[in-house]
Amino acid sequence: MLVAIAVIVALPGAFPVWLRVEQAVCGLLLAGVVVLVNGRHLRSLFATR
Repeated sequence: MLVAIAVIVALPGAFPVWLRVEQAVCGLLLAGVVVLVNGRHLRSLFATR
């Protein structure tokens, strides 16, 4: 999903500016979720022992 958002933001003139800004904001939020979910603390909570 992050790759698709990066392509939408990077293509010049293919999409209106408002859509590119919206996708950039969503991409940043999604990247934050990915970092949070793949963090050591959260992964340790769901680790099987």
